[in-house]
Amino acid sequence: MLRGQERRLIPCRNIQDAKHEQDPSAFPSTGRVAYYMDPKDILAFSRLEDDGFRVGVIYHSHPDHGPYFSETDRRQALSDGEPNYPGVTYVVMSVVSRTLKAVAAYNWNPERRTFDRIDQGDLVGSPHSPSSRSAALIAASNRVIPGGVNSPVRAFRGVGGEPFFVASAEGARLTDVDGRSYLDFVGSWGPMILGHAARPVVEAVTAAVSRGTSYGAPTPGEVDLAEMITAAYPSMEMVRLVSSGTEATMSAIRLARGATGRDVLLKFDGCYHGHADSLLVKAGSGGATFGIPDSAGVPESLARLTVTTAFNDIAAVRAMFEARGREIAAVIVEPVAGNMGVVPPAPGFLEALRELCTRHGAVLIFDEVITGFRLAFGGAQMKYGVSPDLTCLGKIIGGGLPVGAYGGRRDLMSRIAPLGPVYQAGTLSGNPLAVAAGLATLRALREGEVYRRLDTLGAELERGLLAAAGKAGVPLTVNRVGSMLTGFFTNGPVTDYATAKRSDTARYGRFFHGMLARGVFLAPSQFEAAFVSLAHREADIAAAAEAAAQSMATAH
Repeated sequence: MLRGQERRLIPCRNIQDAKHEQDPSAFPSTGRVAYYMDPKDILAFSRLEDDGFRVGVIYHSHPDHGPYFSETDRRQALSDGEPNYPGVTYVVMSVVSRTLKAVAAYNWNPERRTFDRIDQGDLVGSPHSPSSRSAALIAASNRVIPGGVNSPVRAFRGVGGEPFFVASAEGARLTDVDGRSYLDFVGSWGPMILGHAARPVVEAVTAAVSRGTSYGAPTPGEVDLAEMITAAYPSMEMVRLVSSGTEATMSAIRLARGATGRDVLLKFDGCYHGHADSLLVKAGSGGATFGIPDSAGVPESLARLTVTTAFNDIAAVRAMFEARGREIAAVIVEPVAGNMGVVPPAPGFLEALRELCTRHGAVLIFDEVITGFRLAFGGAQMKYGVSPDLTCLGKIIGGGLPVGAYGGRRDLMSRIAPLGPVYQAGTLSGNPLAVAAGLATLRALREGEVYRRLDTLGAELERGLLAAAGKAGVPLTVNRVGSMLTGFFTNGPVTDYATAKRSDTARYGRFFHGMLARGVFLAPSQFEAAFVSLAHREADIAAAAEAAAQSMATAH
């Protein structure tokens, strides 16, 4: 509170929890009503206003979340679309495990009708706040990039705090813009199976870029990569290269609809297949109901063409086919779920999907964007012995550059333009740089016992996490398939999205920051996978296990 040169700091107590205990219906415990000021503080506040003070700065905290200006903050700051206190600066603090992680300041911008960040990243919160250069970059990026990032999970909103910015990477390590080094178990969300800046990939891309970056015409490398993929995946008799996993799944679904003459898509709760409209859909209220949009901007009429069931629930899939089998064009599934955290298929689940799709004339699509060339050279379908009709690939087949692919039976792929009526095109499809990186990566993965090595390292990391949790008395379930794994902070098995959501996400946030402070970078979300690469060594796994033991104790 300000009056001339006079300053008064008024602590305002949040009694929301107490009010909720008294009357849960009137004071629900949700983010929309996360704050209820003590009437005694309101009275003190009003008396100061009567004495000529005005509000200058409003401070508030985000427990276990980043210092962004949320929709809840916006609702509380506005009345009928106008600010309650014009000219006031809002200071938002990120608090994780009672430790201040980051601070940001916001002012109302009347022209843009938004609260804009005004600090330069120089509001230092604690010794564990982002580095000075990262903090400055966060402030700058928030002004020009939505949320300051180009993919939402990078914003750290699932764990609190703010992200560091990367300067370089090599082998199993990242280095941020302030020189801090981290053991990396994110691996660019899966592609870096050889490690960062792997020599064969760097050499291949360097040679390719010297010949030009894009031609808009076919190249020999595209043929080489397509031949390597089809040899590794017998179910992919033909393949089309695209520029992303989203583009691959979107195109495969269009092909399935075009081939069957049907419209309905069946997907599974918690499985993410990219951000195409048909795929941003969540379950309705009943077993065979229509889906509902899971994102603004997805038309309800389109969402009604997607139905969902629980992952690993084959009885629900059978019921769906019994109810709507003549309408279902395709079933799309991650054979090993990776986007709700790692969840393997139950015994017989994939086989039953294959049988149901064959019986009802639907197309079975395996989304192997994550698992492709990760679990085996022939992916999850080689590991589990189940062949889909169409397969979507990405990540590893580009060696860290943007790429995707979809392919399958020759009769289906022959329906793609220019051979058939299903249209799909892309300016940068088969980009020579991505193709060169992909070829170098796949050639390296053909050599020796690389998948046995990856599985051994993954098992060592799993044992280290479980030992750390056991020592700290923290409930932890680790799901691992080969070199991808997730530690869920929950008791009991995690077999689908519903059981994954039982995890203690606040505890995961504390664990994440504990690991980061000890130089280990994990996914900034409970519902993602950790990836081991061929660049990791036994000493790296041991260091991560030791960091986990210390971090579990503080997370507890």
